[in-house]
Amino acid sequence: MRPPFYNPLPDGDFVDNPPPIDPIDPIITTDDDDGDGEPPSDEPGDPPPDDDPPPDEDPAQNSKLTEDERRRAQRCHDGEWDQDPILYWSLDYTVYQEAGRPVGVASGAEACFVGGHPSKGPRTRVTPPGWVTGLVRSHLIARSLGGDGRRYDNMVPFCPGDNRRMWDLYESIVKTRTEMKETVYYRVEPKYEPGNPVPISIHIVIAGEEMGEWDSYDLPNSWRDGECKLTIPH
Repeated sequence: MRPPFYNPLPDGDFVDNPPPIDPIDPIITTDDDDGDGEPPSDEPGDPPPDDDPPPDEDPAQNSKLTEDERRRAQRCHDGEWDQDPILYWSLDYTVYQEAGRPVGVASGAEACFVGGHPSKGPRTRVTPPGWVTGLVRSHLIARSLGGDGRRYDNMVPFCPGDNRRMWDLYESIVKTRTEMKETVYYRVEPKYEPGNPVPISIHIVIAGEEMGEWDSYDLPNSWRDGECKLTIPH
């Protein structure tokens, strides 16, 4: 099932009149501590697969993606993406609410990058529900990929070290591939525990036309007991 989208929203109206947030009201800020473009971390990425698939094998059939993820990625690669390059999912995606997901938090975003990516997005201007000192305001679609920091549906609280890993392991790869004019389907979904507006992890899909295998990844948020357990490398 594909979720409904805010696509597009008038950014000024969205910031000035955000949807009701429960249990924490959003805070308007001019800070930009989201960490986009931060130096790479020392954390290694996932090891490459042992064997590359045969050249004539369809990567969509050789992937670890769900049926919906494969279908959306295939639409992007088949030139059937008839929407804006970046789609932000509804804050009140009811499928997650039924599972106890907190109301008014970002539920996900996806993008189909063809021939490059949008220009650098606006700086962060909103504070997502659940943010406290020690966390950063993290983009689902990175600012460097055109993600908008003025939208509540694109921002989540995340640990600084984990946010750097997001850039180092995933966002920088997507940026490099799109700058090489490769068509890339990119999808980001924060995962929540019931009643907690701070994501416990982010689920990531990267499906490039030159990639031998389309794959998905899960990046944990190390926020536990009021602090981040993953330190920032210096």
